[in-house]
Amino acid sequence: MTKTLILKKIVIPSTVKAIGTGAFRGCKQLVHVELNEGLEHIGKNAFRNCISLERIHLPGTLKMIGEKAFSGCVKLTEVTLSEGLRNISNDAFCRCLSSKRITFPSTVYSIHKRVFSKCPKLIAVKFSEEIEALVRFPENVQRDWWNEGIPKHALRVYCLLAESNIPKRLAK
Repeated sequence: MTKTLILKKIVIPSTVKAIGTGAFRGCKQLVHVELNEGLEHIGKNAFRNCISLERIHLPGTLKMIGEKAFSGCVKLTEVTLSEGLRNISNDAFCRCLSSKRITFPSTVYSIHKRVFSKCPKLIAVKFSEEIEALVRFPENVQRDWWNEGIPKHALRVYCLLAESNIPKRLAK
């Protein structure tokens, strides 16, 4: 008779630099994940469909979140992104049905436009002051800012907002 192991908690030590493609994909009873400083990359589908995962704190050494890394984590309500993160890939948090709020650190340079696709409860998105200022201005002023040389990462983030209808969800 084969015994099935159930993974409920993992601690990634500081010596680990990357979590590979699909490493914990489908660990349906995984509730607690501790990621330590030193981690730089979370691979494609790394935590996809970990349906019991409720919160994740990403360390300051993390530079990139891969495609669909947390897709389908339907109970994920709390995501902490730390200063140092640079790139969030396609559908990284797709179908995180319980996510309501996210705060992006000022170091984020690239956010794929579908990073939050199918996240119907997402109502609060906080960016660095530079990007927040861009989002608050009317469309014609944003065009003028483009002509004044707004950093490309600010415009990428604005495209994310427009594609995800986040301003409409926030009633702005």
